[in-house]
Amino acid sequence: MFYQTFSEDEIWQTHLPNLTWSHFNALLRVNDKKARDWYMNEAIEENWSVKTLERNISTQYYYRLLKSQIKEPVIKEMKEKTSAYQTNKLEFIKNPDSC
Repeated sequence: MFYQTFSEDEIWQTHLPNLTWSHFNALLRVNDKKARDWYMNEAIEENWSVKTLERNISTQYYYRLLKSQIKEPVIKEMKEKTSAYQTNKLEFIKNPDSC
């Protein structure tokens, strides 16, 4: 299923350096290709943690942004609700003993 969902170009490590298997596992649950591609690109560009990605998928963040005429409140809400997930997500690189 993974290979059928993501083309070779999409899975090269050089193109997707900050996505883990857990990110891809979450993305596999998104049936709409446009939405999946959007979530994947946002996860890369915004360096979303897996928890942030999963929350955004489960709350239909993509579709809420599409429907919203004023996007800033939707974006602000997402950032507020996911701030705890984003904090220190790369801390283990600085201090591997903390894991």
